[in-house]
Amino acid sequence: IYPEYKRAIAKIRLSAHKLPIETEGYMKIPRADRVCTLGCEAIGDEMHYLFDCEHPAIQKVYTPIIVDIDTQLTVGNIFYFFYAFLLY
Repeated sequence: IYPEYKRAIAKIRLSAHKLPIETEGYMKIPRADRVCTLGCEAIGDEMHYLFDCEHPAIQKVYTPIIVDIDTQLTVGNIFYFFYAFLLY
């Protein structure tokens, strides 16, 4: 896995990102009100931005990364990916 992907995974696992689900939590905003900043009505959490958000800016950035990771996941290194994911 590329180092920049490892850093991104680490930020998500450690909640060291600037998504609404995290930053608005510091301001005591209820979870249901921490919506996507790109106009969606969905809760702005990690799963939404990585897999569900249909905004073109998100699709432009994340789709190539997810496809790239998917092509790297062969049977031989899928164990390594999940092991690395659990470590970060």
